Amino acid sequence: MLENKFFRISLKIIAVLVIILLVIRVSPILKPLYNVIKLFLIPLIFAVFLYYVLRPVVNFVEKWTKKRGLSVGITFVGVIILFGIMFGYGGTQIGKELVNLFNELRKIVENIAFNKIDVWPFEDFIPLEDLIEKISEYFQGILGTLASEVASSATGVVSAIGNIGTKIFLTLFMLVFFLKDGSLIMDKIVGLIPVKHRETAGRIRHKVDETLAVYISGQITVSLILGLLTLIGYSIIKLPNAFALSIINLVFNLIPYVGPIIGFIPALIMAVSGGFTSILLVIIVAIVVQQLEGNFISPWIIGDKLKIHPLTVVIVITAAISQLGIIGAFAAIPVYAIIRVIVKEIKVKRNDRIIDIEQS
Repeated sequence: MLENKFFRISLKIIAVLVIILLVIRVSPILKPLYNVIKLFLIPLIFAVFLYYVLRPVVNFVEKWTKKRGLSVGITFVGVIILFGIMFGYGGTQIGKELVNLFNELRKIVENIAFNKIDVWPFEDFIPLEDLIEKISEYFQGILGTLASEVASSATGVVSAIGNIGTKIFLTLFMLVFFLKDGSLIMDKIVGLIPVKHRETAGRIRHKVDETLAVYISGQITVSLILGLLTLIGYSIIKLPNAFALSIINLVFNLIPYVGPIIGFIPALIMAVSGGFTSILLVIIVAIVVQQLEGNFISPWIIGDKLKIHPLTVVIVITAAISQLGIIGAFAAIPVYAIIRVIVKEIKVKRNDRIIDIEQS
């Protein structure tokens, strides 16, 4: 495995990331910088994500308007109208289904913890009572903390709303900036780099752009297809709250390898009330969907352009979750892919220079 060049590069990049995280965590001097980065990081992640989603639309509109700014404005208006229609006709129902789902999941977890449901067939091999109790306490603790924080004071509510509003504003501001002038600004940044490194910087810029475009658009398409397949599967086995569960699965499928597992956990918990047969059917749906994804859907849509080892993906996502939570999980692979492109291009540049020196 260590002889594989992609795996060696992955290990080097992971080592660099670990060193950076240790420096940020340990050094008090860099703590304010770390806090500032965290403040802007979530809006930046969402802005970049939306940029690659909306850029093809803006480019298409620009063919007709011939003006970039007008194209961005038309796209924004269209997106607002689309979301308005979606939330107007289905948003309330989706919200009710999600709330009902979370309430049902909480009741099921509580029932399991109090041994009101007994469907685990492997108790002799893997005792689950203590683990289930801890899971129940964990979920109840989260719900209790959220409720107490919201109800504690009006100031806390206003602060939370203000924090969300700030992040939404920063996200939209960055998104408009990226859509309108992002390409031009990147060209100017490359132009500021010394001439001897400019060609390498240009290659890095274009490869990073291509990598992110392939990954983000591909993952969205794959997640939508998997969400639909999951909905069909849950509907066939008559799993309660199938639509809400498929939405959760769709969202978590944006996270490679780890996400699909997390996305199926609520469905497994929901299936507990239906007995072992229901659990088995959910597992079968999960296996079928993941086999379709791994063997047909992802190879057809994304292909092997990223070429990231699965072990590397799991390690990077785990590290990102530990530092930034679930948002870090969504951003981990794109950030890793960017760093890998930069490292590979620098290595190519260095090898070319060594060859030139040897030949001279």
